[in-house]
Amino acid sequence: MSVRAPFLPLLSLLLWLALPALPARAGAFTVAPTRVILTPEDPVGAVEVTNRGPDTVLLQLELYRWHAPDGRERLDPTRDLLAVPPLFRLAPGESRTIRVGLRVPFPEDREGSWRLVVGEVPEAESRMRGGVRFALRLSLPVFARVPGAEADVLWELRRQGDRLVVEAHNRGRAHLRHLRIFLEDAAGRRHPVTAEAGYLLPDERVRWVLRPAPAAAPRVLLVETDKGVRRVPLAARSG
Repeated sequence: MSVRAPFLPLLSLLLWLALPALPARAGAFTVAPTRVILTPEDPVGAVEVTNRGPDTVLLQLELYRWHAPDGRERLDPTRDLLAVPPLFRLAPGESRTIRVGLRVPFPEDREGSWRLVVGEVPEAESRMRGGVRFALRLSLPVFARVPGAEADVLWELRRQGDRLVVEAHNRGRAHLRHLRIFLEDAAGRRHPVTAEAGYLLPDERVRWVLRPAPAAAPRVLLVETDKGVRRVPLAARSG
């Protein structure tokens, strides 16, 4: 007896539901520190990777140039950096130190920025033991600092109908790391712009949209950074 086409998707779904459920597992390695700062006086950084899981893991390093041309963030594969060992195994509870350094001369004008990705490589043996293995990937910023270079961020506030738009443009020669950003009105009430930590690279532009806009007009922008809190006076404009 033939099965008509409209019933094939239903039949496939029933067959899929009849299969035994496969456990899902994920890698469990950690890195410390979570970013690398290179300087002319200390040109080699160290990152310790520790396997917190019950299985041996195979880890691979990937390197990317991290920049924001025209305010749009991009990651491009690069050979500007050297990270060793590029491929290694960690037994449960084992740790290994990664060394990171520049292959190219140190930047002179403004800070250089890259990303080091530590990624798990699923192996056939772990897949054959049953279950679905999710490969864990951790991305770490790598900065090459220029003496005297600082972030210089222009903050703008703009109303667009029922929305409030906060824009940031880093015109400086180094990054700014923000932890949380708030708007504060005349009564001292705080309205969160973002609770996610992030980076503003040189020349990068970022915008956040608050909808609906706070009823009271914000007067001050509070930017929590790893160096303290910055208070930026604001004046909202329409546009």
